[in-house]
Amino acid sequence: PYLITNDYELSYIGGNDNSYYKLTTDLDFTKSRSPFPIYLSGGGLDGNGHALSNLSQTMASVGGALFSTLLNTTVQNLTLSNAQVSELSNFEAAGLAVVALNSTIQNCVVTGNITGTVDVGGIVAYLDTSNILDSSFNGSVKSQASNFTGANAGGYTGGLVGDASNSTI
Repeated sequence: PYLITNDYELSYIGGNDNSYYKLTTDLDFTKSRSPFPIYLSGGGLDGNGHALSNLSQTMASVGGALFSTLLNTTVQNLTLSNAQVSELSNFEAAGLAVVALNSTIQNCVVTGNITGTVDVGGIVAYLDTSNILDSSFNGSVKSQASNFTGANAGGYTGGLVGDASNSTI
C-alpha cells in the first residue's frame, strides 16, 4: 500500500486507481486545511488504528464528509474524531462518506457534529449495496430539511446512516 504520513498526502489519495493506502500516524487538521471530500474507487484505506482529528468542512454546493464517494472499496481500522461537517444547500452530509456504493466500512469510529439537508448520517449519508461492520458514531446528526424546498428537500437522517438500500449495518 501507499503509506500516508501527513495531511498533504491524504488530500491527494483517491480517483479511479484501485490503489491501497495505509495511515502511518494520527493526523490533526486543527492547524491545516481539511481535505476536500475525497473520491475513492477500488482499493481502500487502512487507518491502521490511527485517528484523523478535527475535520472541519462547511460545504455549499456539494455533499460534505471526508470521502465524497466510496466505490468498490474498503475503509477499515480508522477513527475520525471531532468531525464538524455542515452542508448548507440541499446536499448530503456525513462524517466518513457522502455515498458508499459496493463498499465495506469496518472497525471505524466517528465522533462529531454533522448537519445537512437531504440524507444525513453520522458515518455515511447514503449507503447502497455496502456493509458497515463493527463501527460506531457518537455525536449529533441534524437535518435542516425543513429550511429548504424543491426536488432535493427532505431525505433521511440517522445516527449511523442517513439512507440505505440493499446494505448490511
